Amino acid sequence: MKAPRAFANLTLLTSGLTFLTLVGKDIRYFQWWYPLALAVALTAKRALETTNNTSATLVSSSFVSDVSSAGFVLIGFFLAALSAVVAFPGRALDDTIQGAGVFHRAEIVTRRKMLAALFGYCILLSAFLISPNGVFDLFQILLNSISYLTSYVWVLDWAQYFGFMFISCSLVVSSLLGLHYLVNYFSD
Repeated sequence: MKAPRAFANLTLLTSGLTFLTLVGKDIRYFQWWYPLALAVALTAKRALETTNNTSATLVSSSFVSDVSSAGFVLIGFFLAALSAVVAFPGRALDDTIQGAGVFHRAEIVTRRKMLAALFGYCILLSAFLISPNGVFDLFQILLNSISYLTSYVWVLDWAQYFGFMFISCSLVVSSLLGLHYLVNYFSD
């Protein structure tokens, strides 16, 4: 049975997640482990600074609003970087990455494809950073509407703070990895 066309088109919106489908010797560290470790550390730091569990809402956090504002700028920057990588005529961009052994669907990835996947992922993460409060407010309203769960609202607050930290840390790690591959390209 074939999926309805509307659902098939939804997969186009997830093409920014191509970076997470890459496999290789060390790539999982940059995709998951480094951002996760940073997010856990930053969330633990916030927990130690907070006197009670209910004051950690994202809505009142100036850091979240500052990062959300920066998301608008980041999208433009990463779109420009993606356009430059795709359109740049250098042959070295079409070479495989030395020693990295990064694969996508059993095909070795070139530096151009790796950077395109990285910057596409960074664009997607930046888009998530633009509206975290709206998404998290929706979950807050849904949770508050279930009366017997209102005493557990602080769990959602911490979960949304951790999620925001994970997305932010993943964006930083991915940006630094993209910078590494660009600098490595120009030094070859």
